[in-house]
Amino acid sequence: MKQLLSTLFLLFASKISFSQEHNVHPIKYIFSPKADARHDVDSVISIAGKEHKHVLVVVGGDWSDWSLSFLHTLEKDYLKKVLDENYVFIKVNFSPSNKNEEVLKQLGSPKYMGYPITVVLDETGKTLVAKNTDDLKIGTQGYFGPSVEKFLKTWGVTQTKK
Repeated sequence: MKQLLSTLFLLFASKISFSQEHNVHPIKYIFSPKADARHDVDSVISIAGKEHKHVLVVVGGDWSDWSLSFLHTLEKDYLKKVLDENYVFIKVNFSPSNKNEEVLKQLGSPKYMGYPITVVLDETGKTLVAKNTDDLKIGTQGYFGPSVEKFLKTWGVTQTKK
């Protein structure tokens, strides 16, 4: 009888375990480690060429609080307006599972800068600037919107084509 109960218990436990595996929700990444960064960057360069805009590449990862904070700052209405008028925007992942080193090297985005890194490309894909975002921060509090706005306007298509 003990053996029968043990067998039933093991069968029941394995059924519960098995059913839970199939109900796992996939992780939703902000910086997708599975994205094909080379293809994605080429695609946005093509769009930028057609729209006569620059490309803003933000290199970071979901592991980086500063990367997430920078993206949150870009969502402010007045910054989103500058971004939409001047740039085609893309996020490129840098994480242990996908470092995208080849793409980052081509973008002129050295790893030693820290994350997030911003890279601005012209409409042909030429790197105009690659820099980290340290000078856009307010100490440890987050990003200073007016500094981010100045950066976006300085490297935006409307300023650099004058």
